[in-house]
Amino acid sequence: KKVCGGVSRKKKGTTLVLAGSSCSDWHTASRNCKSMIDLRSHKVKIIVLMLSAVTMGFHLHGGASRQFFLRINSRSSIPRTFAVLPHAGAVDQKSTASKQKGNAELLIHWRGAESDGFSNYVGQCQLELESCISAVLGVQGNDDIQLTFQNALDFSHRLDSDYEEWFDNAMQFVTSDDRGMNSSLSDLLTEATKRSAHVRSTFKVISESDSFKELAEIAQQSNSFADMEEGGVSYLASWCVRVRQLDRTRFGKTLRSPLSREREATAGMTNLLQKFGGKVNLRNPDEMIYIFEGLTARKKFVLCRKLADGLENMSSIAPTTRKCVTSTPLRPSVAVSMANIAKLQKNFNVLDPYAGSCSTLLAAALVEPTCKTVGIERAHGGIVSFMKIQEDFAVRNFTSPSGLIRGDSRDIAVRNKAIEAISGEEFDAILTDPPYGIREKVDEGCPPPLVELFQSIIEDRERGKRLLRVGGRIIAFCPNRGEDDLMDKQSELPSKEQMDRAGIKLVAMMKQPMNESLSRFLVVFECIK
Repeated sequence: KKVCGGVSRKKKGTTLVLAGSSCSDWHTASRNCKSMIDLRSHKVKIIVLMLSAVTMGFHLHGGASRQFFLRINSRSSIPRTFAVLPHAGAVDQKSTASKQKGNAELLIHWRGAESDGFSNYVGQCQLELESCISAVLGVQGNDDIQLTFQNALDFSHRLDSDYEEWFDNAMQFVTSDDRGMNSSLSDLLTEATKRSAHVRSTFKVISESDSFKELAEIAQQSNSFADMEEGGVSYLASWCVRVRQLDRTRFGKTLRSPLSREREATAGMTNLLQKFGGKVNLRNPDEMIYIFEGLTARKKFVLCRKLADGLENMSSIAPTTRKCVTSTPLRPSVAVSMANIAKLQKNFNVLDPYAGSCSTLLAAALVEPTCKTVGIERAHGGIVSFMKIQEDFAVRNFTSPSGLIRGDSRDIAVRNKAIEAISGEEFDAILTDPPYGIREKVDEGCPPPLVELFQSIIEDRERGKRLLRVGGRIIAFCPNRGEDDLMDKQSELPSKEQMDRAGIKLVAMMKQPMNESLSRFLVVFECIK
């Protein structure tokens, strides 16, 4: 249970990887795994019946390291794959393969580390990041780049059990063995981070050691800072060195390390730092060099170079800054995350059939300014003012919506207007947060909004006017009425028959905490035919 901190993502099922270096290791693992194991809060139940080369698929690597893989079906409300990390001394085959390909190991610091419940939706953070990379690459459909995530922190025995995993997930190492990438992972992740709602910062791991001096020596040998030395493109870039001690009982954005520690670090790395041509700038440097102390399964110090920060101006679309605001607007980070999971790219057409104050469309314009957005809203002008919505776009220098349509999205004539607003084209994405509580009061006895949306898609397909193109995505929220698993929420979702008729499949669904007592489910659909 102690080694189950890492999280990785794949398309099908769930893979557990255990590694050992001797037969005694396997004997111990077999004995410990005979009973039901609860993988932290993810509630994945695993039964290991027996341990043999035949049933578990023994693979010998170099005559010493042994691995076996146990594939199980994952529940839909959790991340798709969990990796059981090898014990100290075991060979990390995946990491080795990544380094051989030239893909550097990266470190992610997620936003939300200070918020209780963060660990419950870290899977959504990872899904958003993978979708961001796909958008950067111009990938459409469900061909996301597959990343492997491994917890970088371990607060076991130092925090209350309710908060242990919350902090363990806050920073994660990221690697990828995807051979279809033409660009380096660091380049892709840099661009993806800049549009991400959930990534606070991304770092490139340079070296690790038990001394500052050796950190610098390894960095020099790998030429990791050659661009900041004489003749490099960043020779005159300003810089600073920061030390972050992460092995304490607290962790968060405001964590600071003693200045004496940073002075000690700069003194130990003098041979490297004295080659930089730029000046030291502690407030707003061009290049930030971090030394993390206390990362799990690492040497004492890990030297990193910051690549990028996450999307910084999300607060510009906060409800408190807008002229048109409904009673339950989406938070900026949530709306931006939806836009990213939809893989928005240049000139995409985006529809919100339950637009309200257009939080989703503002997020789409923020993430990809060239998007053409259309909103449909049935509420009268006293509740939702289209004029104020236009002002909200204009004051932020966003491209104005191609259409704001007053009416019911269930009406064919209204949907025709939406299609006409984008010159008769099909929509690339549908982003929506239906007003479930309000709809239930006004339209008592009617099907849930998502069921009605699918019925509209079916009607349009059958009359030769597609609402959503092949490869397009629907990102929406469903209310949580007390069910633990979204698979029990069939009443809120379209039936399998409706999805087949609409040519749409369910890609992902996950629970998102709203506060200590309330939550909802994010669902992702994709048009496949």
